[in-house]
Order: sequence, then C-alpha cells, then structure tokens
Amino acid sequence: MLRLSVWLALGAFVSCNIPCPDETVCSDHTTCCQTEQGYSCCGYPNAVCCPDLSHCCPQGFRCDLVSKQCEKVTASWMDSPFLLKKAAGGPPVIPLQSLSYSNIIEKVSAAVIRCSSKFFCPQGTSCCKGLSSESWNCCPYPLGQCCADGLHCCEYGYTCNIHPLACSRRTFMSPSTTWIEEHPQNGR
Repeated sequence: MLRLSVWLALGAFVSCNIPCPDETVCSDHTTCCQTEQGYSCCGYPNAVCCPDLSHCCPQGFRCDLVSKQCEKVTASWMDSPFLLKKAAGGPPVIPLQSLSYSNIIEKVSAAVIRCSSKFFCPQGTSCCKGLSSESWNCCPYPLGQCCADGLHCCEYGYTCNIHPLACSRRTFMSPSTTWIEEHPQNGR
C-alpha cells in the first residue's frame, strides 16, 4: 500500500499539470485563462488573458481587441496573432499560429525567435516550417515538436503522429485539433 501511495504521489509530481481555480487542469507550458464558461488553457506559458474571455497573448504582449492582435508592450510595431484558448484538460496537439512579417529586420529584438529573414515568432515559442517552401508557423510551445503535416505541433516530450493526428507520450495518446490558417502580415 505504501509503494502504491509513493508511485501515485510521484506520478502527480512528474506530470506537471497546472490546476485552474475551477479545478480543471491545463498541461505544462500553458496558462489557465477565465472564459465565459469557466477556465480554458492558453497555449502560451505565463500568458496574458484577453478581456474578451476568448483569446490570449504571449507574455510581454498586450491584447488589442480592435485589431484582434497581440501587440508587443515595448515595440508596438511588432504584432502577433491572437491565440484562441483551448478547453482545459484538452489534448496537447494544437494548431500552429500564423506569423507576423517584419520589413524592419534591424528593429527585431531578442524577444523574438527568427525563423527566416522575413518571419519571426514570439519568444517562448518555436518555429515550424509551413506547407510551402517560404512559409513558417509558430508553435506556442517552447521546444515544440513540429508535425510533418506542416499544420500542427506538440509540446516538448510528445511525438507527433500523423495517422491518427495526435501527440503521444509513451502510452498516452490524445486527438488533434484543427489549425489556424497562416496569414503573414506586412510590417508597420
């Protein structure tokens, strides 16, 4: 009985789930954000939850509800697309986000990850090659695992399976979610 208790306690510690105030659970590297129905998981760690109760932004960005973009607090010319919150306790496979385009390369700060000379992702995310040779997408997970379909990604420690589309971790497997279409934006 003591061995079982120790294994259960150790398993809860290793899983690194984030408890939300309403007792739902979000996976590691996500943030609990309040919604109209309770709490959901934002795909960014330490995210900013938007006041519309539907979207979230990476740390260091603020919600611009008019343009429906995440605006960099210290560089208002640099935008990132909103990330739609996922249901708490949902699968770790998430859609890639569209990228921001910047023609002011010299102004891109260390707070972004450069995917190429034209595309970048917010710090704390990962670059994933898109469907075309010139396209890139942002995976909201740091050290994210890019799926071969060019549309999805998994968090660190998971492997992406295409058929069925799911992220798996040893014997655990969860279904995929849909993705957000890529729309590169011109710099301001």
